[in-house]
Amino acid sequence: MLSTTDVSGEAQMSLKLNEIVEEAYVPDKDYQPGATVHTVSSKGQMRRVKSRTTGRIEHTLSLLEYMVFIILDMDPQVVDIQSQYPHDLQTTLKLAHDLGINHSPQYEPEKKPLTTDFVVTLDGPEHEKFGVYVKYVQDLKGWRTIEKLQLERASLARLGIPLYVVTEEQICRKTHRTLEWIIGANLDDCDVDELYSHVATIQNVFLSNPDERIHNLLVALDEDIGVQDGTYLYRFKQLVQLGAFFLKFDRDFFDLRGADIQVVNEVLHA
Repeated sequence: MLSTTDVSGEAQMSLKLNEIVEEAYVPDKDYQPGATVHTVSSKGQMRRVKSRTTGRIEHTLSLLEYMVFIILDMDPQVVDIQSQYPHDLQTTLKLAHDLGINHSPQYEPEKKPLTTDFVVTLDGPEHEKFGVYVKYVQDLKGWRTIEKLQLERASLARLGIPLYVVTEEQICRKTHRTLEWIIGANLDDCDVDELYSHVATIQNVFLSNPDERIHNLLVALDEDIGVQDGTYLYRFKQLVQLGAFFLKFDRDFFDLRGADIQVVNEVLHA
C-alpha cells in the first residue's frame, strides 16, 4: 500500500478530501419515551430529570431506575440514553404469539407497546447499543416479570441490541448511600421555576470557593442570606435530582468540594 509521502501534493489533497470523517453522535432531541411519569401510576418514586448526556428530560419510574440513570449519565462513554424505550407493538405481538407468551398488559384486551427502561448508545465508530432492564432482586421472581423480560430481549435482539438486567446488587454501596441521601429531599409539589432561580446563587458560591467543602458552603449561604438552617442544602439536593447539578456519587458527599460540582447549562424549565 502506498504511503501519502509517495504521491504528489495534489494526490495527497485528493486523498484527504475523500477521507471518511466520523461525525460526532448527536442524540435525537425529539425522542419521545414510551412511558412517562404522567402516564404511569405513581408509587412516589418517579422522577423527571434533565440529562447531561442527551439534553432531554428523561423519565425514571423507580428509585432504582433513577440510580441507574445517574450512573449511565455520568459515564463518558455513553452518548445517548433513551429512557422508557418503546417497542413496536406489532413486532412484540407476533413475538409473544411465537413464544407462547400473553402480551402485556396481562388481563386487558387492548395491548399497549412494551417499554424497556433504557436503551444506551456508546461512543465509537459503530455507536453500539445495549438495553438495560432495571429490577429489584425480589421482583425478579414473578413469572410475568420473566416473560416480559423474555419478550423485551427477543424484540431488541431483532435490532441487534443485547439486553442486560441490572439490580441493586450492581450498584456500589457508597453510590447507593449518596443517592439515597440526595433523594431525601422531596420534589412533590415543589415550585420548579422557583428552585431553578437558586442555581446561579449556589453555583457562584461553589466557583468562588473551589477548595471548600460544599456542605460548609451551603451552611454559610443560609447564614449570609438569612434563611432557616438547612434551606440551601435541601434546595441543592432537589436541584441535583432535577439534573441542574451533577456530582460524583461514588464519593462521600461530605468530602466533595466546590470544584467537584458541575452545573448543567441551559437547564430546561419543564
